[in-house]
Amino acid sequence: MLGVVLLMTGSLALMPFARTLLFEEPGQRAGTLAQELAHALADFRHETGAWPFGRDGDLDLTALAAPAAAESASPGGLPGAAPLVREIPLDPWGRPFRAVLLAGGRGVAVVSAGPDGNFDTALDRLWGRRDVAHAFDGDDAGHVLTLAAAGGDR
Repeated sequence: MLGVVLLMTGSLALMPFARTLLFEEPGQRAGTLAQELAHALADFRHETGAWPFGRDGDLDLTALAAPAAAESASPGGLPGAAPLVREIPLDPWGRPFRAVLLAGGRGVAVVSAGPDGNFDTALDRLWGRRDVAHAFDGDDAGHVLTLAAAGGDR
């Protein structure tokens, strides 16, 4: 009887965690992953003094998982720097996120194209939107991290 009570108590304690993992809506999961990536980008900038720009002008998320990229991103570098993330996640629909530095370096946006795979949001206009919680158009999902003047997040 005691074993059954302990098993039920343990199950109840783990229920919120399991519910999040198993039942979180894909759009919410995309927003959570995008938020983690946005904060890792801000950490990269803080640690290296530079943003990890890719060839296309977007921010290069792969730099977050590569210690060699962190070391060479700025003139000072970070010898022996560890990756900021273990691996770069795909969005819940199996596609890569897109990350951009907002106008004037005032923020970072990490966006998933959503279930249809098309980016509907004009990323260059995200900074001007009043309600960043609902900043994305169409079925896009993501996170906008605004940066304070000194480079920290707020």
